[in-house]
Amino acid sequence: MAEPSNPLTLGEFGTLREGLLATANKSARPLSKFGVDFAITPKDIALGSLPAVGGLYNIANALNQARVNQIARGQVGQEPLSFFQEVTKGDFSATQQLQDKIKDEYGVVNRETIQDYFMKNNPELDLAPLTNIRTTTPEVLKAEGRAGVNIDGNKFQTTQPFKSGRFAEQMTGTTDERGLKGEDFKSAMGSYALSRSIDDNLKSVDQFAEDNIKQSNIKESKNFDKDFARAVTLEQQGDTTDAGSTFICTALYNQGLLPRKIYACDVIYGKGINFYTYKGYEVWGKWFAKKLKNNKMVFKIFHPVFVRWANQMAFEVSGGKYGKNNTFIKILKRTGETISNIIGRIAERRKRWSTQ
Repeated sequence: MAEPSNPLTLGEFGTLREGLLATANKSARPLSKFGVDFAITPKDIALGSLPAVGGLYNIANALNQARVNQIARGQVGQEPLSFFQEVTKGDFSATQQLQDKIKDEYGVVNRETIQDYFMKNNPELDLAPLTNIRTTTPEVLKAEGRAGVNIDGNKFQTTQPFKSGRFAEQMTGTTDERGLKGEDFKSAMGSYALSRSIDDNLKSVDQFAEDNIKQSNIKESKNFDKDFARAVTLEQQGDTTDAGSTFICTALYNQGLLPRKIYACDVIYGKGINFYTYKGYEVWGKWFAKKLKNNKMVFKIFHPVFVRWANQMAFEVSGGKYGKNNTFIKILKRTGETISNIIGRIAERRKRWSTQ
């Protein structure tokens, strides 16, 4: 048996974390009596039965569980296998063992407990807590420009804005390796260097979305968080491909069918979606945007749906300030994102296979 807790990259941790979360919600294991630990949810059954995409979903789901288990092996002391061996063997017990270890220690498997477990057991990742617990008041949080959720009396769960555990410790007052406490560290850095360091260590927009605290970059919103707003600004400043990342919304905006504020919210939404979801959308979104522009029949049939879809995204990004909530469109959007995620995973897997 191999030694447990092999070093992980951040990419491997992300894959493992999402796999642990997905499998934690899966109760049915229909092939267990044959020695195959393959878990499914009602969503898997529903999407797996869809015409055309059902087969793709089932394949992508199986490949993803195999990759998660391949990484989990190094964390529970199982012998490492190649990806091909993992897929053909069908033994996904390492994922379950790792889940059991987390559950035994914390009582539940969720984002917070997974983050804490790997903070303690894999220091090479330099992970930071997802949130902070503070004793304060709503008025103080609002004055500080920080989003928070009341959990008990004057105890609030607030956004922890940094991606680096070491930097988060330096900023919150604990002693760093040089013996500097929080305020001393800030003074030693100087205002300009400190602001640059904060920007460099600030979580991305999608990383902010990993906790259970709703944040908004709209200052008038009750969920306004200054650090999240800064992350949105940095992403907008640092990427010149915004229009390209929202192919369909860009086509609608260029035809005068989306107000500028709605379009801006959609750009922010597009920059925060899952990597595989975006890659899948990229496959069909470019093609569909051209059809909307050049085919009158396609435009007439589909543009009302995508205008409502754009308004739904804007509603979610702005905390209800812009756009419009529509339950049917919300369900359709989630289904579309799930299918895009499947397409993205298959497309990226094909790229890797072609280079091996």
